[in-house]
Amino acid sequence: MMKKLLLMLLPLLFINCSSDDKDITPNQNSLVGSWKALKSEAIIEGNNLSNETKQLINNQMDPDIGYTYITFYSNGTGVGEDLRENSVENFTYTVQGNILSIVYAGDIDEDDSIITFKINGNQLFINDTSPSVLKNYQKLFPDAGLTKTDYLATYERM
Repeated sequence: MMKKLLLMLLPLLFINCSSDDKDITPNQNSLVGSWKALKSEAIIEGNNLSNETKQLINNQMDPDIGYTYITFYSNGTGVGEDLRENSVENFTYTVQGNILSIVYAGDIDEDDSIITFKINGNQLFINDTSPSVLKNYQKLFPDAGLTKTDYLATYERM
């Protein structure tokens, strides 16, 4: 009886163990490599946010500029390249779970960056919700009642 039950349940174990999900558990090793920008977008919200102010902030965040390429090295350093602006920025980074902390070369203060990332297949999704960015725009546009200034970017592994 026990043997028959085991034989009946065995196929279910194989069915339940398979997964089509291609999400990769975020860690430093999964991030290492070069990535090419596919798209980016700014998410701006506020209690008294006019369309004009939203457009001004969006233009300043410049989601279409961003990095054209970003490379993460295994030693915790990296480089972001913007070919349109002909600029290169070096940085150091650490990873804890799905939280990515970046400190750019020449920064005196370590930013209070809250950057989450997710890797699905060959795509890297970055969501920057740094409080310092929100605070900066709240100072620049105090009447807008800003509650959110997030930056979303999608990259593809090269």
